[in-house]
Amino acid sequence: MDRQLDKVAQRGRIVGMKEAGLSAADEIAAELGLHRATVYRWIRRWEEDGKLRDRPRSGVKRKTTPQDEQRIRE
Repeated sequence: MDRQLDKVAQRGRIVGMKEAGLSAADEIAAELGLHRATVYRWIRRWEEDGKLRDRPRSGVKRKTTPQDEQRIRE
């Protein structure tokens, strides 16, 4: 299974347990073997925007221009 899908599934379990009535993040964290800060973060993210995937990141800037790449291919 894709690592990103594993993460999303784990986060879904956190949210599911919260919505099923386990209100204490400490209990959810202990049950899933996670740090309670992780549980708080994903519950808060779910409540704020309803998303469980990582937010987009800027990534590394390109070091070559399209012209440089064209010259390399030639």
